[in-house]
Amino acid sequence: MNHIKDQIRCGAAYRLGLTGKGIGVAVLDTGIFLHRDFDSRVTGFADMVNGKTFAYDDCGHGTHICGIIGGSGRMSGGRYSGIAPGCDLVMVKVLDRKGNGYSSDVLAGISWILERKEKLGIRILNIGGCLLEAGDERKFRSGERREPGMGCRACCGGGGGKQWSQEHEHHDTGDQQKGDHGGVLR
Repeated sequence: MNHIKDQIRCGAAYRLGLTGKGIGVAVLDTGIFLHRDFDSRVTGFADMVNGKTFAYDDCGHGTHICGIIGGSGRMSGGRYSGIAPGCDLVMVKVLDRKGNGYSSDVLAGISWILERKEKLGIRILNIGGCLLEAGDERKFRSGERREPGMGCRACCGGGGGKQWSQEHEHHDTGDQQKGDHGGVLR
């Protein structure tokens, strides 16, 4: 992580006081564990999968992503902090304990975020750990056009270094390689 932060020159941004403070980052993933490195900066949570009203992560991937984005490094004396250690985090759980989910939950999560983006100060949307079903990319693009003031990043799995076939994109074949963190939408 520190190597990447050096490559993108986070130190220079931090010296200018740019830590993400006051910026809300919404993350659609598997949930979030309220780790001490997030301090009190988890400002919103919604669960489109199980309907729970409290923050949790039954997979760990969402918490990991939030740590990369905005962990303070408090528990490591600042050694392991995220890219924007001052940002606010808003988690919408759209993926299950295996990292899989439905496009309808992802779209419901995006709607939830858009309804609250002003109140929660959301400027960035990170869609992590999922693959899109055929045709869904148009829905995401049209949503981005309606909300030009909010950036959107879709991080769609590692793929284990191999090329994904059409079959992998549409079906959970159960043959994902170890270390492959790409979820499959059903």
